[in-house]
Amino acid sequence: MIQGLFSTDEVARMIREGLYLILAGDAEALQQLPAGNWIAGATPCYLSSGVPHEIAKGQLYVNQLPEYVTGVEIKTYDADNLKHIFTEGPDNGFTMLLLPFASEILREYALHSFDYENFGLVPLVGWVAGKGNLWEVLKTDIVMYGPDATAHLNKAVVMHVGLPAGKYAEVHIHSPFKIRPDVTVVFEESTVAPQDALINGERQNLREYMLRHDINFIHPLIVNLAGINICVTFIYDTEQLTTMTALFKGVNYYFSELDTQVWEIPQDRIYALCCLYYVQNPDPERLCQMTGPVTYGEIGYQMVTQSIVYLTVGDLKT
Repeated sequence: MIQGLFSTDEVARMIREGLYLILAGDAEALQQLPAGNWIAGATPCYLSSGVPHEIAKGQLYVNQLPEYVTGVEIKTYDADNLKHIFTEGPDNGFTMLLLPFASEILREYALHSFDYENFGLVPLVGWVAGKGNLWEVLKTDIVMYGPDATAHLNKAVVMHVGLPAGKYAEVHIHSPFKIRPDVTVVFEESTVAPQDALINGERQNLREYMLRHDINFIHPLIVNLAGINICVTFIYDTEQLTTMTALFKGVNYYFSELDTQVWEIPQDRIYALCCLYYVQNPDPERLCQMTGPVTYGEIGYQMVTQSIVYLTVGDLKT
């Protein structure tokens, strides 16, 4: 199973050999590739041994699917049919989902994926493609559908991957933040542009509250779902407060603080990715085992941010 950085020519050779690949890198390089068994998204950088690196023009980060997979279906979805992604996933396996930043289909998934039929029943990981240098976040860019080597600005590209009997896929999500339990924030409508919220039961303007209490906008809001801390990142400016992914109605959110916990990231993971946050705030000790693309939003079943997401495949015990 191939993982790492390769030239465009090397990746083209892998594609012509029929390998199933998930690619990340420079948009111009992606558009030079031949048609084949691959999906891809643009990103400016990757992480290796806890250290961020820019992806040079003409290079791509490669993840090859393991040879033991039993079947692969590569598809595109638009905003109208993305709701079928879990029902069309494999009975035993996992799904890879790539979405373009600042697109209608990204907003659709962020706001409505919880309501999709069979949500969470198929292990699903993925990420959000974007462009710019390491510090330019608010720019859209392409995802690529490999079977005909076409670029898309407002479609999802998806790889449904089957696994043999006796194996199972598992999604893992880690965040460098933990909950501050002293303040509860509840929204009365689902939104990506929060204004008023019930803060400890009192309706207040969220941005003004954070300014008044000197709460760091770099730190996300957190909701704990099934024991996992899910981060919602702010895109802060002086006029309006917006978030990278959705805040859901009626859910208890909390302000956050840095967590010092160090995770064990297994070497035999199938796929791994992390947020641009780790480029801006390198943490080699915590990420020493981490190698993968750096993204503008991570997907571990739902949209998450300021997180590490990785996928492992294990053997069922008999």
